[in-house]
Amino acid sequence: MINSEEKSFWNSVSWINFKANIISATTVALISIPLSISLAIASKLDPNYGIQAAIYGPIIMGLLGGSDFNICGPAGALASIVSE
Repeated sequence: MINSEEKSFWNSVSWINFKANIISATTVALISIPLSISLAIASKLDPNYGIQAAIYGPIIMGLLGGSDFNICGPAGALASIVSE
C-alpha cells in the first residue's frame, strides 16, 4: 500500500527531471574531481586522497542526506584528512 507522500514523490519523477539530474551530476563531477586533486596536492597529500574524497563524500552524503539541496564538496572531506 502506497501512502500519499510516496504518491507525490513518484508523480514528481519524470524523464525531464532525470535527464536534468544526470546533466548536473556530470557537470559537478567534471569540476569536483580536478578540484579535489588540486586540493590534495596543495595539502601535500597524494592525489589519490583527493579522488577518494570526491567520490566517497557525495555517495555517503547522498545515502544519509534527506534534502533536495545537499551540498557536498571535496574541501570538507580533505579538511578532515589533513587534520589527522
